[in-house]
Amino acid sequence: DLFYMTRAFDGLIYVFLPQICVLLIRLVQRRPLLHRMVGRAIVIGDCPWVAQTTEAFLSKIFACSYSATGVHVYSGNPADHLVHRMTHRVVRGALLACGRPDGRLSALTSLESAVCLSVNQASSIQSIGATCESLTIGHNPYKLPLSAHAVFLKGNRPQYLCEKALQEQIRRSMSSNALLGEYSNLCSHSKQPQDIREKLQLIVQDKEQREARQSALKAVFDRVDADGS
Repeated sequence: DLFYMTRAFDGLIYVFLPQICVLLIRLVQRRPLLHRMVGRAIVIGDCPWVAQTTEAFLSKIFACSYSATGVHVYSGNPADHLVHRMTHRVVRGALLACGRPDGRLSALTSLESAVCLSVNQASSIQSIGATCESLTIGHNPYKLPLSAHAVFLKGNRPQYLCEKALQEQIRRSMSSNALLGEYSNLCSHSKQPQDIREKLQLIVQDKEQREARQSALKAVFDRVDADGS
């Protein structure tokens, strides 16, 4: 009996060897173990022209891959129809990559909130304790609580005075909606307005001094060019 039991156990190892290898690879890479072991689905969420061009490019990359390593690529607008078209298709191991507008600008706050709501709604759908892997890409250095990854892009936009004053008081990243609340507190809090005005005045004075030094240096170079000496 023991002989047949060991042979049966050995046969089961060979039958489930692909799944065992996948689990070992995921353990080494520290990836979720409960994701599906079949072809993956990738959903690109962004404005239409970015999402559609990325979908076409990614589809061409995997066009010549093996069936076991191929992916299905979809696209949608997270501020419009992504929730209605894609969230009911969320399965364990699907990848959702969304571009996030910079909601620190008041003109883009509502748009970023809509994108974050779509990502959170897709990431909250679970099966056996696992869900999709959501990735956000944007300039706002704030990671969504339900997203698995976040990529923060560097920008060269100068900060507004309110951003500079708030950065000196709160040295942590926060969502765009929380930032709007903090900006309101800067203006309405009874103990802060005088301090904020003084800080803003110092920033303005420092800027004026730098501009004055630049103007003086420019005047010196202009005289040199005119005199030829």
